[in-house]
Amino acid sequence: MFGRSWSTAAFIAGVLASEICRFLFLSSTLTQLQIQHQPTPRQPPTPTTYDHPKKETRRVKVPSMCRCAQSMHYNHLKNVLLNSDTPVYIGALPSPTRSNTDNNESKSAFDTFITQESSIATGLQKHFVMDAYDTCQCMRNSRYADITADNALWQFLGRPDGCCNGKNCCEGETGNYTWQNMPDFGVEESLPLFVGVLSFNSPLSLNASMHSWLQTDLLKESQAEKMFIQLNNRSNADDDIVHSYIEHLKRKHQYGTPIEIFGDSEENLHPGLAIANFCRRAEGDPRSHPNGENLLLFLEKDWNSYPGKDLRGIFESARVLSQRGVHYMRLTATLKEISKHDIFTWPCPSAGKAWTCTTSHRHRWTNLPSIVSCPWFLRYFEPFALMQDPIMYGWKRDGIFRERKYFDWEEAHQDGRVAWSEAQWIVASVEKDLFFHHEVDR
Repeated sequence: MFGRSWSTAAFIAGVLASEICRFLFLSSTLTQLQIQHQPTPRQPPTPTTYDHPKKETRRVKVPSMCRCAQSMHYNHLKNVLLNSDTPVYIGALPSPTRSNTDNNESKSAFDTFITQESSIATGLQKHFVMDAYDTCQCMRNSRYADITADNALWQFLGRPDGCCNGKNCCEGETGNYTWQNMPDFGVEESLPLFVGVLSFNSPLSLNASMHSWLQTDLLKESQAEKMFIQLNNRSNADDDIVHSYIEHLKRKHQYGTPIEIFGDSEENLHPGLAIANFCRRAEGDPRSHPNGENLLLFLEKDWNSYPGKDLRGIFESARVLSQRGVHYMRLTATLKEISKHDIFTWPCPSAGKAWTCTTSHRHRWTNLPSIVSCPWFLRYFEPFALMQDPIMYGWKRDGIFRERKYFDWEEAHQDGRVAWSEAQWIVASVEKDLFFHHEVDR
């Protein structure tokens, strides 16, 4: 009995001992494997000329913020809006002003002491300088002013020193900034704008448009870096018109904006390809933004500019708006089918100018005069523009485009072949038209 028990106990002890040894061996082996395969900690990147504090640092000039609140607490405002039978305009339109007009820094410009290191997302190292607005006026009772639910902002309303209304929150401010002069780091004042003109077999219409652009000093007032002209089905008459335009610019001492001409007698780029081509040429130009953050003013040949408009102010406003989430800005008023339904729109003022915003789901794409963000267009729409497939060759024009294998860019946005109505891009329209349609060639 005892012999069998001892034998069983010895067997169990042996099994346990072997398992313990096996466990210890495996544990040691696993530990070694873990140590052996543990990734080496990544060393920080060594400084390169990309981060050179003197040669490779971009000096970025930004404005100060100009913000306004409505004249009452948002909770009170909701009751007023709900109980009123007529439109109530309680918001305020921010209207910043600056004494200098030649895009030079004003006396209030100062160093922000902020340097942003380089990255793939933001490009070169940046050092920010703020060129503060001289004044920030809040225009009351404007139908283009939007309301805000930021009740803290409402407390600052009406105080010239920017301090809290009825509170001592400004006491002890000894830093580099004040509430009324906070830098708007997301807005570069020198964002480059290029002009792209598209013409097809319409020298007379192009001539009329260019004369209007001369009269309104379009290139000078928009502060355009360069003008690109795509001449589809190019002719000698087209060349004569463009060269005459250049000569007139020289006589007016306005030929500070270079002009580059493309196209031949066989070429016929649709607007999508033309815009993509303009944006890519802008990227390769020495005047380009280092990160490709260029704007493009797109004009077809038969759009004349209205005289008497504040072109400089509107283009400066568009530069700001494009850096606040709006990538497509129409320089004509909101389409009638949208303006009839105010619920589909909202005011989106920028730098003292009135704009109306909606979404691409509610507002169709048009080839009307517009300012387009080049990185946005190249990222989301150039792939569609490159499609050469029978499905893209038109539907509405009795098969003419299908026979010519021509891509109707505007139509493709409106019937769902281009991802426009499926998106929620913000579309801004200026308060009053800057251009009017005038087609001479028939």
